[in-house]
Amino acid sequence: MRGEGTKIVRATKNAASMRKISLPRYLCNLLVEYRQDLILLSKELGSMWQGSPDSNDIFIFSNYNGQPMEPGSFNHWLTKYCKKNNIEALHPHELRHIATSIWIKNNIPLQTVSSRLGHTNTVITQVIYSHLIKNSDKSCSDVFDQMLGTDKKK
Repeated sequence: MRGEGTKIVRATKNAASMRKISLPRYLCNLLVEYRQDLILLSKELGSMWQGSPDSNDIFIFSNYNGQPMEPGSFNHWLTKYCKKNNIEALHPHELRHIATSIWIKNNIPLQTVSSRLGHTNTVITQVIYSHLIKNSDKSCSDVFDQMLGTDKKK
């Protein structure tokens, strides 16, 4: 039956995939709250809790009993969320592209974006996001216009 059986937790696909990234403060606070809620839930469930007994080893995407979610569960939830909120359907991986687009549009250095994405070098990032990088080229000349005071409309 679907959803039954052993969950397999694998290592990352390559060394660059294992990285530390900074998170917005509000998200860190939410994760701390979520962890505390799961610790309380694990105590309430007692022997029905099947997740890790170590509170430092709790899955972010877990079922009510602490076991990891089925891989398609988040995609299913996201599809329903988009439909409910009249948003064009998204695949979870598209969230990565949206975040990357925002970073590039906000002039985050390509090396930083590439590192954050786990790309082994910036060439991969440049190839995938070249359309956005080209679009941000105008901002280079805008910087000089602003610096030289020539950005005023005639």
